[in-house]
Amino acid sequence: MSSSENFRLMPVFKPSLTEGEYTIIANQKVTDPVSHEFPEARATVYVGTKHFSIPSDEVHSVYPPPDQAGDYADVLPHIVFNKATLPWERKIKNDVPWIVLLCLNKEEIADVKDITAAELCDPTKREGNVFFPLNSLPPLAGESADSVVSVIDIPRRVYKDLFPMPEEAQFLAHVKTVSAVDKDDNHITHDGQYSTVFANRFVPTGAETQLNEIHAVSIEGYTDYFPGMAKESVLDAYEMLRFISLYRWNAPSQGGAPVGFRDVFGEMDVAPLALEPSKTAGDPVKHMLGRGELPRIHKTRSGEVTASVYRGPLVPHNSAKEIDPGNIPPYESPTADHKVIYDCEKGVFNTAYAAAWQIGRLAMLNDKALSHILLRWRQGNRKAHAGKRLNEMLRNRLSEFTEQEGFLEYIARELAGKIIEDGCIAPLASDGRDIDAKLD
Repeated sequence: MSSSENFRLMPVFKPSLTEGEYTIIANQKVTDPVSHEFPEARATVYVGTKHFSIPSDEVHSVYPPPDQAGDYADVLPHIVFNKATLPWERKIKNDVPWIVLLCLNKEEIADVKDITAAELCDPTKREGNVFFPLNSLPPLAGESADSVVSVIDIPRRVYKDLFPMPEEAQFLAHVKTVSAVDKDDNHITHDGQYSTVFANRFVPTGAETQLNEIHAVSIEGYTDYFPGMAKESVLDAYEMLRFISLYRWNAPSQGGAPVGFRDVFGEMDVAPLALEPSKTAGDPVKHMLGRGELPRIHKTRSGEVTASVYRGPLVPHNSAKEIDPGNIPPYESPTADHKVIYDCEKGVFNTAYAAAWQIGRLAMLNDKALSHILLRWRQGNRKAHAGKRLNEMLRNRLSEFTEQEGFLEYIARELAGKIIEDGCIAPLASDGRDIDAKLD
């Protein structure tokens, strides 16, 4: 069975307000009961994003996955952000994003250093022949001169070989709009717009596992020094170029290595999902472990401590014949305790079904969408039950005043809804005592 999903791609998504300082002016004048003009109010705000780091909660995902080896020879590394405007929130020429993704192999990997923002922008603090375009602190939003900045120094040759041309950089980022319907809870509250930044290089891959580092770097101040730009020759006097590493991860790659669910599972060493018993273990223990079961300490609700058998949902045998169906409690059990089974053969309790029942219950309650559906269902039932009880009482009390068809049903339905909306009643008793109390 196949499914399709529509999505929309956009080459750029600029924020409504560009980076900079803004003054908000408020004026108010009233004419009634008397004419009066209030003093003008002003507030100055700075609009911008952080210069020196990307918060981890802004990163939706990266690929290749961090520290997971595979054959990524035909993969362009990329990073996906939760905020659609993030790559364009700093002022760069035209539609060029201020974030570039660099993929460095083992010979090109640079040491990451942590320094303060003040040291970064102070030319006297740069050891060796290192170039950085900013010689003074820019206006900061949510950061200070003491903020810690992660930087990497890469050789001039690597910069010339790897850095994208200005006309290329604008095509290495885009925005994707997808539907959040039927997604998990982490996505259902998102607006569905994600920005993506790509590297301009496939992941370096060899016959042996090769370590690669991927850095999301800021190019603020570097646009005039791009390969082919007017000030590129200035860089010839420097051995190393310094970049702010906003976000980084490792991507080990090996030619022919398994990648993806099918390949990884195809390489797995398949064996029964059970613990190996010790050589001195008796037959009952071997039998229990061979069935994927484990003895666990079990503290009952009455405070007693005993040992019970537990197993997970994956077992190395046919679980349909595990327990006599006649001993399995009914599915309408209100609590997990009703799913605890006493194994007469071993003389112990089996908590496998109780644990599964509780896990399923917690998983359902953790699902926001399902919780909303359950809440609406309960409210609908309460309203229907309240309307039914009100209808019966109104018939008894108002029948002598009117016999108009449908009148009592309408009054009951509207009155029940109003009472529930105002929170006047708790869940109704079966005899309708709550309604009687309100009507009296």
